[in-house]
Amino acid sequence: MAVTMDVGFETVGNATLICHDRGPVLVTDPWISGSAYFGSWGRSHEIPAEQMDAIHRCKFVWLSHGHPDHLSSESLHVLRTKTILLPDHVGGRIFTSLKEQGYDVHILKDRVWTDLSDRIKIMCIADYFQDAILLVDLNGRLLVNKNDANDRGWKRFVKRIIKQYHVSFLLSLSGFGDADMINFVDEGGTRILPYAARKYPVGRAIAAETEDFGTLFFVPFSSFHKYQRKDSVWAEEYRTTPRLARSTNIRGRTASGQRSIGPHRRIILGDIICSRARSCPPSYAMTASVTRSRKLRRPNHQPSSSTQSTLTTSGPSHSKLLT
Repeated sequence: MAVTMDVGFETVGNATLICHDRGPVLVTDPWISGSAYFGSWGRSHEIPAEQMDAIHRCKFVWLSHGHPDHLSSESLHVLRTKTILLPDHVGGRIFTSLKEQGYDVHILKDRVWTDLSDRIKIMCIADYFQDAILLVDLNGRLLVNKNDANDRGWKRFVKRIIKQYHVSFLLSLSGFGDADMINFVDEGGTRILPYAARKYPVGRAIAAETEDFGTLFFVPFSSFHKYQRKDSVWAEEYRTTPRLARSTNIRGRTASGQRSIGPHRRIILGDIICSRARSCPPSYAMTASVTRSRKLRRPNHQPSSSTQSTLTTSGPSHSKLLT
């Protein structure tokens, strides 16, 4: 059954965001088939059929960076008719490779709003670490797709933009820290316990990051993998599962009133109502339905009145992608 949504977004898979404007328009980092890191990683949860259908109906695909849990060549193969949007990374290696393979690829101008539909515009920010984040304006609400990037000089700029919005969501990696640099042994060959073994309360880190950026909502993101290869399955012990995340205080509000929402959600923008996608496993339901009824403190966001132009001849602040 096709997903019908006037305007809103869904999060599925590992770092996959689906944005809707009278139908699916944009999908980010679609890892929808195959494994990553030479078979070491698999997806921790299957993507429901209706969200998979929405991914296939999107016109645009944005890729944040070259790690295979974000740029999945096997997944891109089944999406090869889509328009691929890339950060403006130095060297353009991904752009060149995809062009040579026959994909329709566009590089997004850095820190420039680009219209994808009547009510969706995006701003891509690349950094020298060859990572990138994506800001998505969904009919006057802001999504900050931080995926697993770290601040490389762009945070202050992003925080200024967040302050312009009534309603904002931060989509960011969260967890115990199992995904990177944990395979160490001492001189005798005994494994050294990684930082992830401490299982530091996830909720505290989420609260700190959400308050730092100043968004109203936090969505766990870019964290949903499992270890499956014979020589890496030992790391499963340190993976952040939804059950462990709940037990380490992922729930609740921060002191300033921000709220954490569970992953794999369908967010219908209008009344800001969050409901778990019907086909998602019950283990994904980290929080109950979320509504915002209190008066919001921030001024109304006014859409940009900058002059529109084509992608290739855009002005310094706004561009319009050719459709």
